[in-house]
Amino acid sequence: MMKRLVKNTIKNLPGVKRLYKDKIRLETEVSELQKEIKDQLAKAEHQRLSEVKRLHRIDRERLGEIAQLRTDLFQVSHYLQWIYQNSPLPTTLRTQSHQSARLSRKPKMLAIIINSRGLTYEVESSIQSLLGQSYKYWQAVILSNKPLTALERKYNDNKAISFIEVKSTHVTDELNKNIDQSRADFVGIVGAGDQLWPNALYEFAAYINQYPGADCIYSDEEYITIKGKTVVRKPFFKPEYSLDSLRSINYIGRFNILRCQVAQKIRFKDFNLHVAEWDLLLRLDASNEKILHIDKILYSNYNSKIKQTKGGELAGTDQVLEQELLRQNLQGNVTKQSQYPFWRVQYTIKDSPLVSIIIPTKNQYEYIHRCLSTLLQKTTYRSYEIVIVDTGTNDEKVLQLYKDISVSRPKTRVVYWKGKFSFSGACNLGAKEASGDYYLFLNNDTEIIAPDWLENMLEQASRPGIGAVGCKLLYPDRKVQHCGVVIGKGGVAGHLLRGWEENPDDISSMFYINSTRNTSAVTGACMLIDKTKFWTVKGFDEKLRVTFNDADLCLKLMEEGWLNIYTPLSTLIHYESVSIGQPDEQRRDQSEFRQAIKFMEKKWGEKLQKDKFFNRNFYYLVSDSQE
Repeated sequence: MMKRLVKNTIKNLPGVKRLYKDKIRLETEVSELQKEIKDQLAKAEHQRLSEVKRLHRIDRERLGEIAQLRTDLFQVSHYLQWIYQNSPLPTTLRTQSHQSARLSRKPKMLAIIINSRGLTYEVESSIQSLLGQSYKYWQAVILSNKPLTALERKYNDNKAISFIEVKSTHVTDELNKNIDQSRADFVGIVGAGDQLWPNALYEFAAYINQYPGADCIYSDEEYITIKGKTVVRKPFFKPEYSLDSLRSINYIGRFNILRCQVAQKIRFKDFNLHVAEWDLLLRLDASNEKILHIDKILYSNYNSKIKQTKGGELAGTDQVLEQELLRQNLQGNVTKQSQYPFWRVQYTIKDSPLVSIIIPTKNQYEYIHRCLSTLLQKTTYRSYEIVIVDTGTNDEKVLQLYKDISVSRPKTRVVYWKGKFSFSGACNLGAKEASGDYYLFLNNDTEIIAPDWLENMLEQASRPGIGAVGCKLLYPDRKVQHCGVVIGKGGVAGHLLRGWEENPDDISSMFYINSTRNTSAVTGACMLIDKTKFWTVKGFDEKLRVTFNDADLCLKLMEEGWLNIYTPLSTLIHYESVSIGQPDEQRRDQSEFRQAIKFMEKKWGEKLQKDKFFNRNFYYLVSDSQE
């Protein structure tokens, strides 16, 4: 009590009360100043971290730009090398000119030049490319939306060249009319400004002599853009004829020639010209016409039309593809892919068939847990069962995972493979134990990232003419791991564009990575197949324990008349062979790998020499580090 009395007395002394208030005020100011300093330090640290992140992002972007520049430089240098090696020499052209007269068949070619932009110099450029041909049995008709008086005067004495002024809305009518009136054997369309290589018509004529039953023949082409003083040349190396690829994009493009009798029968319909060309090519297939491919660049396209997707350029494409579905008695919807110049035919899945997802696995808890958890959490297609084929797990954590998932997902069973690991044997065992109408073989080191992945594969697998269906697989850094398997690559089979950027800007790689297309084989890391078709070819060949079993299965399916297909619309992450590695990493049995090569060479022989769904010239654009 005495202390309180003294304290109160001191506080009430003259001046002390004021000092006491000053003390409290100063303490408050110090506290606020400390808080302000702390906030400023935190803000400065946040700004510093943001700046560090920004600089790191810039570094990553620059590294990406450098990597892309290296790729572009590699492609440019190798393509220029390819041009140097494949461009016809003057002596070659003279020889072709002499040989033309000795051909048993001398088909007359009609080149129809479409001048939609009304530019005289573009027409002149295309005419000059015709005049420079080593094969001379041709005539040309120029359909122009504007008068070309100067050019008409210049070529007035050349009876092989004629000019017709036409309204842009009536181009297809004029095409049909000129084909009807022509005495030519074959007709091809040239865009004004585009150029035929000097050996082009000779190569087509020689091909007709070799394959006289051909109704349509197309070549590879290059796309040329001029940016200021820079000329950029990018090739499009095309596969042989592929209907599923043609439903995704008119990859046949130009230059192609069509037998005039067939064109007179099928005729160009009243669409925008590019769509009308696409429509006619689709109807060729329905008419069972013979379509062949020359794997040489014979046409330079200066307008890069394949990448134009705005305005009216492709108006009517959805109608054309819908008509294609009706002709083929297929049900589905047609949509434009948002990011790429490709179209999607979404086929109807009937009756929600049961899919058995067969996963061979052993230990590796981190991988099998991620595979199963993402599968269960993200898959929107519900009619599936899981068949886990365990090949020797002794990790209690993994065994407990099996028990947990069997409880949480009743349509799950675990079967056990006894003996030495065999991917083929484990998959066949899983298929025997499965109840589904379709088998989805899935590696344990995969991760589901898109909810509709299974529907996108199933819509293809449910089609009568389709064998195996594969999807796009990416490494964790989103580089390409799988976009189809090339038969003959590396001697037997190999992945196409492994390590490539997912979204390249050149049309060849964009086509192979991001369009739905036929392919000779797909990887067994994620493969969907109809149960009946699987057992018709007797499943995986167990003589191929680890490698090439997927390629062998796909070749067997093609031998039965089914086509294999790759869809980029299903995309998974693949950590790839985490437990057994890759042969070239010296972690697999190399002697067994060599034996598998011999086995495939003996079994398939010449069929390993060429892949019809891949263009051999494309190797000129692919560096060793990217394959």
